[in-house]
Amino acid sequence: MNGQLDKLKRMAKVEVVYVGKVFTVAKAILTENEHVCSEGIARRSSVDAPDDKLGIEIATGRALRALYIKLTQNKGKRIYHHYMG
Repeated sequence: MNGQLDKLKRMAKVEVVYVGKVFTVAKAILTENEHVCSEGIARRSSVDAPDDKLGIEIATGRALRALYIKLTQNKGKRIYHHYMG
């Protein structure tokens, strides 16, 4: 999976949508032949030290993993629903 995830990182556009005190949201978009997107959310605990870089990294990874699942794990059919995957 890591090789395929690395390939997806190069093909997808990832953007950070929101960085707040508690939540960080990232969006991964693949526009190869058709538009498929996914979101990743990272939540900071109240006992965690403030670290925006870590939140961005976690949210970005989750968005890419969700995109990977949409593209590969539905018995060959792509999932186009925004919140599934």
